[in-house]
Amino acid sequence: MTGFLARPLKGAAGAALAVVVLGGCVHVTEATSINGNGSSMVTETLTFNPKVLSELGGEGKILKNFTVSADQHLPGHVKASTFTDSAGWKGVKVEMALTNLSQLQKVETSANGGGSPPFSKFSISHAGSHWSLAGEVNKGFASQGGSGTAPKGSGGPTLAQLEAAGFTYVISFRLPGKVVSDNATSRSGNTLSWNMLQDHSVVKVAWTTG
Repeated sequence: MTGFLARPLKGAAGAALAVVVLGGCVHVTEATSINGNGSSMVTETLTFNPKVLSELGGEGKILKNFTVSADQHLPGHVKASTFTDSAGWKGVKVEMALTNLSQLQKVETSANGGGSPPFSKFSISHAGSHWSLAGEVNKGFASQGGSGTAPKGSGGPTLAQLEAAGFTYVISFRLPGKVVSDNATSRSGNTLSWNMLQDHSVVKVAWTTG
């Protein structure tokens, strides 16, 4: 449910992660830098509060569980390492160098390890210097409804409850040109970010290059 990093986790680590996420004890970021030639760099981080990290066996164990199965699921050149975020939470970081837009689409929409990808559909199209990106948010990414209410019969927390418990999930895209329109939660220059705990049905942005 947390993007490409968490999906390949297997066994006890994967089961523990699902419980942790529902408890709101994890920070997730996915940052994608897109180049004008269609290549991109995707960086995802997954960090836990200290108590939970200790229960999971530490960042080294999490990293080992990830790297065991990463290569068979993920396209491009993958580099994984331990990581500490700005809140001091420790976990893992994965950097993936992709050579074309088809690889990026696969990363954003494939349920690599059996979990839910962030998008059910994802595309980048361009005509000359005009580009557009659109991603239909997968409502199962947090096993919640996009309206902030848990699905009927799920017994799970709402998105608002997850956020209040400290769970964060942010996706961002850095674009190679001038942004024309977007529905981002926030923007800094040509980097746009979406808080995935808000009610986004579609992530979309248009820009021009050259």
